[in-house]
Amino acid sequence: YRMLWLYRQGARTDPKADVERAFARLEYLLSREYRERRQGETPRAYLRSLGSVGLDSRAATVGRLYERAHYGAGIDPEEADEAVRTVNALVRERTPVVGRLFGRSS
Repeated sequence: YRMLWLYRQGARTDPKADVERAFARLEYLLSREYRERRQGETPRAYLRSLGSVGLDSRAATVGRLYERAHYGAGIDPEEADEAVRTVNALVRERTPVVGRLFGRSS
């Protein structure tokens, strides 16, 4: 079930919820590839720490969008689409077998 959740964003509701869900998927993906986020570690600190081991810069973009959606003034639907597309691409690239099973479309 978890791999299906990772691969599919699910129903789109509003930009904030979409970005929060996309970030949760990204965080799970990174926990499998690198490490889990530590208790009390901010999303920014988590992504920064993974940058030292070669984290894809696209993950930082999703992190910035998440911060704006969750803590800031919010984001618009186009920015939410960018976050979802980016996480979809990262998931497909890092889970090639699942990517082939579910197809390559976003």
